[in-house]
Amino acid sequence: MDAAPSLLPVVFLHGVGVAGRAAWPEQLALETERSCTFVDRHVPGDNPDVVVPALLDSCPQRFHLVGHSYGGAVALLIATQHPCRVVSLTLIEPAAFALSADRPHSAAHIAAMEAVFATADDPTVTTHEFSQIFSEGMGIPAPDIPHGELEQLVTHLRSLRPPWTLEVDPTVPERIPTLAIIGDAHPMHAEVGEALAQHGAEVVHRAGLGHRPHDDPAVTDLMRRHWSEAER
Repeated sequence: MDAAPSLLPVVFLHGVGVAGRAAWPEQLALETERSCTFVDRHVPGDNPDVVVPALLDSCPQRFHLVGHSYGGAVALLIATQHPCRVVSLTLIEPAAFALSADRPHSAAHIAAMEAVFATADDPTVTTHEFSQIFSEGMGIPAPDIPHGELEQLVTHLRSLRPPWTLEVDPTVPERIPTLAIIGDAHPMHAEVGEALAQHGAEVVHRAGLGHRPHDDPAVTDLMRRHWSEAER
């Protein structure tokens, strides 16, 4: 079945883990309905200075934009800088902590992770040590993966620009229809949702899947509704 030509395309931005199509297993079926771009990892750290121009050069003139976690912060950055290109925003567990830096859970997370990123360029901190430090800062178990995969992951993590340093505009939802989907991984993401809601974003809470609420098929249905309403 071909994607319907009358429906606007969708661009999906992954988080810090897997990238491209592997990051969106539940959403792959949307390709039968409309054109979908599942952005791959261009460079370690997903540097927005590289990712954003490449995305804008390769994507249609106007599109729906979906971002998960770090990709949610980058999606909001794109909407801030290029609002005429973005028809709607769907932000899943967005790490746009610049919006919530004065709230308790976000402030605690930023303080913990600033200490982690301070070690990113330290050559005396080994791959294994940085993995442990990063995981402790995030409050999650360290990944138990083969050393080669760990090297690749840590290279990516060391290269990340801290998401709270991305200059995003909290008033974007006043101009672009914005849906924020918040899971139950950590209350700091709910604080970002609260900041967006103050400017008109629709915020939906989905418990049970931690940091990946979009693995719930019902969330895909929420996306469809959001896109349809924005297109009308």
